[in-house]
Amino acid sequence: MFEYAFKEDHCQAAISGEMTIYTILELKEKIAAMLADAHNITLDLSAVNEIDSAGIQLLLVLHNNRLKHQYSLTLTHPHDCVTDAFATLGLQSYLSQSES
Repeated sequence: MFEYAFKEDHCQAAISGEMTIYTILELKEKIAAMLADAHNITLDLSAVNEIDSAGIQLLLVLHNNRLKHQYSLTLTHPHDCVTDAFATLGLQSYLSQSES
């Protein structure tokens, strides 16, 4: 599930449930709709209960496209499964820094 709300120029978003190959297409479409209006995004990952390489790829694409599409992205409160997956791949720095 994906929810977001705008507060002035900031978008608070949250992903809950799975970020897997089975759910990623729908999640990607919802995020794309949000990005049409978002410039400063905080993405809460505390309620993600499963993530696979498709979910990681989506988060990396969001991170890598932020400069091209002129938005800032901060990933917050990653669930242990997200932290573990990123650590396994040596990508912890993506979770520990705020991007602008």
